[in-house]
Amino acid sequence: MTAGTILAACFNDGTNGTPATVVNGVAVGDLCEFQTRDPDTGLLTAVNETSFNLGSLTSRGIDFNAEFRADLDFLNSVPVFNRLEQPLNFSAIYRSTFQLENDEDITGNGIFNDNLGDFGFPEYQHNLTATLSYDRFGFNYRWFFSKATGDQAPFGGGNVCAPALIAEGVDPVDAAARCTEFLDLPNVTLHDITFSYRADDWAVRAGVRNLADTVPVRDSGIPSDGNTGTPFGLGFDLNGRNFFVNVTKSF
Repeated sequence: MTAGTILAACFNDGTNGTPATVVNGVAVGDLCEFQTRDPDTGLLTAVNETSFNLGSLTSRGIDFNAEFRADLDFLNSVPVFNRLEQPLNFSAIYRSTFQLENDEDITGNGIFNDNLGDFGFPEYQHNLTATLSYDRFGFNYRWFFSKATGDQAPFGGGNVCAPALIAEGVDPVDAAARCTEFLDLPNVTLHDITFSYRADDWAVRAGVRNLADTVPVRDSGIPSDGNTGTPFGLGFDLNGRNFFVNVTKSF
């Protein structure tokens, strides 16, 4: 709550002499108490800017978690594997999130916006990590999936792009259309692999992130951003596929 909001919203409603404050059409209590006045002159000397929850958010969903680990003893009778001194070990961890509801009342006026399926609020995501290990060696595979989302919003909060175009003589309706970015993100699927070797007090890991070299999704590149487009992230790397090697040692 800014000082300007507190000063503008503080008033006496005339009901039993009780001060009441209304912000965005909703009574939120007396904000006049956050003002400090000189007892002699009555002049305002300070305003206490404070956090105040005006809106609300409701969210429902289901999370699934599963883990599995086992020695692959059945491979002992298979040629090549029967030469191993110990069985291979396999483990897997699966995590998924399903959102059923995501409603937000930003202003506190009782009008909720359904965010489910909009950009940043996918209906479901999955994450699977599988590891195959033998003695000191290991192989790790990670799979990530996020459902497509779509949304649209005025670029620059609607107060930067459009006015600039209108000042250049662009029709206001056309300016509004040109200054709306469509935050459409398709299904995202990413794959990572890692090879590892560990000794008594050190370990080395090497692998590939974004194995399929999935290209980062960018916005439509609208006026005022140099038509470069903004990467949406969500696990993407700006450089696409990349390789890594790291060594750790314990002391």
